[in-house]
Amino acid sequence: MSVRTRRPPLATARPLPPHRDPRGQGRGCECDSPHPSPRHRRDRTAGRAHGSRLADAGRSAIVAVALGALVGTTPFGSNPSARADDGGGREALTIDEVERQLDEAGTRIEALDAEIVAGKARRRALEAKVAESESRLDERRERVAGLEADIARFEEELAGLEASLARERAGADERRERLAATLRGTHRLERSGGLRSLLEHDDPALAARLEVYTDYLLRAQRDVLDEQARALASIEAAHSATLRDRAWLEHLKGKAAGQRDAFAAARAERAERLGTLDEDLAAKTRSVAEIAADRERLQALMEELRELQSTRSGYFAAGRGKHLWPTEGRVEARFGEPKAVGKVRWNGLFVAAPDGAAVRAVADGEVVYADGLRGFGQLVIVDHGDGFMTLYGGNRDIRAVPGDWVDAGATIATVGDGSGQSESGVYFEIRENARPVDPVPWLGPEGRSG
Repeated sequence: MSVRTRRPPLATARPLPPHRDPRGQGRGCECDSPHPSPRHRRDRTAGRAHGSRLADAGRSAIVAVALGALVGTTPFGSNPSARADDGGGREALTIDEVERQLDEAGTRIEALDAEIVAGKARRRALEAKVAESESRLDERRERVAGLEADIARFEEELAGLEASLARERAGADERRERLAATLRGTHRLERSGGLRSLLEHDDPALAARLEVYTDYLLRAQRDVLDEQARALASIEAAHSATLRDRAWLEHLKGKAAGQRDAFAAARAERAERLGTLDEDLAAKTRSVAEIAADRERLQALMEELRELQSTRSGYFAAGRGKHLWPTEGRVEARFGEPKAVGKVRWNGLFVAAPDGAAVRAVADGEVVYADGLRGFGQLVIVDHGDGFMTLYGGNRDIRAVPGDWVDAGATIATVGDGSGQSESGVYFEIRENARPVDPVPWLGPEGRSG
């Protein structure tokens, strides 16, 4: 068993070599020896080199998840019901969860699309009503303008009639004065009698003619006065009619103006509703675009997850129940057992072993961490692909560095007393997708006691 510093690229989704059980007797192995042949080693190295394009990113993410989960727990223990996250405070997603989120996003998009279609229909209806209000408003405006023009024309007619009335009244007053003067003169002549006329005029025929002329003049003046009275009455009647017509037009103008204002208010209210509807449609359209973008990202994530799933080697899982034990010794603490203090439980095994004994990799993999970590002492983490990692804590010396490829059974450290226990030993965990699992079902029957 060896540690090789020239490592093939390892990822969470790399094809691993055919599984060889911890004793070297397994499927795909060309020999029964725990040490594979050089040709088998070359074939296995070539298989590891055929990694996916997500190798580096996957390895970095796994290390971050594992360390984040370790730092967030009490050394060698945690609440068994806790769910591991992806190292950034977010729970890791499965393909089923991503598909569920895709379905939910599709449902939201369909609902929003239906709302947008309904909103556009409401918008068209509102636009028609706004156009109708605009048309009726224009008609009322034209009506009010026409009535105002008629009222202005009647105002001009009233002014002309009032001027005619003033002239006719002045002329009638003058003619009344002249007629009164004539009547007074005639009255004086009638009182003086015919003798006085004879005395005043030498020609009786002339006096008769003067009397006839006077009578004609009086009748003519009376006729003129009657004609003026009739004209004055006609003008006054026209003036009164014009006043009535103007009052009616003012009434119609008031009604038309009220209708105009009502149509203007309705148009403004519908225009405001149209603006609100446009804002709602724009917001829903933006939401559809955002959800669609999220859906595309989820689709890409699901494709990556499916790619990872399709390229899983199955190496570590195939060795369930046959993997090596990390060291030979006595199991002092088991997975899930309560610790002596606090309410935490063991996330792995503590195997008591002599100080300085070899700590071995339980399966082929890549060393991704080899350094001290508070609460774990000198810690080594080996990535076996497909989301499986093994952790070895409490070591004295570390014999591997990050990047080394180690075979099953390779010595990666020596037993120490840095685990915080009363005796020396190694603390061992198996993590699947960053979550600790019980190591015992994964290990073979050899290599332990107690």
